[in-house]
Amino acid sequence: MPKFRKVYPRMWTDEKFRSLKTTDKLLAVYCLASQQTNRVGIFTFSFGLASEDLGCPADTLAVGMARVCHALAWSFDEKTSVLYIPHWWRYNGSVGPKTMQGHLNDLDDLPRTPLITSFLGNKQHLTEAEAKVLDTYAMGIGGASGGHGPESPQEQEQEQEQEQEQEQEPPISPKGDLDGLLEKEKTLIAKWNVLKEVHKIKGPIFTNTRRAAFRAKLKLPRWWDGALASLAKFPLRCFNDPGGWRPNIDWFLKPDSVTKILEGSFDWQKEIKEAPPPAPYDIDEHYTHQQKIAMAKERERDKQAAITP
Repeated sequence: MPKFRKVYPRMWTDEKFRSLKTTDKLLAVYCLASQQTNRVGIFTFSFGLASEDLGCPADTLAVGMARVCHALAWSFDEKTSVLYIPHWWRYNGSVGPKTMQGHLNDLDDLPRTPLITSFLGNKQHLTEAEAKVLDTYAMGIGGASGGHGPESPQEQEQEQEQEQEQEQEPPISPKGDLDGLLEKEKTLIAKWNVLKEVHKIKGPIFTNTRRAAFRAKLKLPRWWDGALASLAKFPLRCFNDPGGWRPNIDWFLKPDSVTKILEGSFDWQKEIKEAPPPAPYDIDEHYTHQQKIAMAKERERDKQAAITP
């Protein structure tokens, strides 16, 4: 995964770029600087991954890709999902022949695509030494079409067998899988936000960091069922102080949180020691000795007055 990519600042004033819709501009910048790019400007592109990163439907991005390629003179091979940016070397060239040799290793990850022929023939913006490295690479893999060119009869037979097997198996829709993951994400957010004594989740979907943690959990056997069951134990009885700690979704997605909730680790309460009942009020304790003597004499006089006719 690349740590950084160069983005040409003048593209914001380029007429072709400015003619794109806002979402198409975002997609174009994503193609130039996302984790899907490589070092040579021709790479496989996943609309499913782009949909996760950008928060846009994959179908919308696929339509936008056609507009982006038309406006910026890029090429996209729909059959192999390979994107080629012809002007890549203009902004990422001049790396030297040795570095160029390393960059060309990224081509090994590509499927067979006719775009490789255009790539190997494009030496614009390369130095003479870098162009020689590109020519050497092309000749080393068997000409401009190289290992990505015409298939041998044996390879064609193998691919035909694979296609027959794929036709017999039910197709798996990446978009359907993505929709299922997003549905579970929204379900958890909705269930979490109705709980008491928790920090609520802001927004209809997770951030990228939370989404990565959530989908990693979904890969664990029966984690989803356990997570839903653990929500029934809320509010958690961890502290007696109403203003104290409250769980948030980040804590819930930690490695052992769901397991500990189901095991009852958060059901305990601190013992509340009741204060002893107050002692009976003794009014005599609030008077001095002399006051008590005077009160005793007064009670004696009252008795005598009651006896005397």
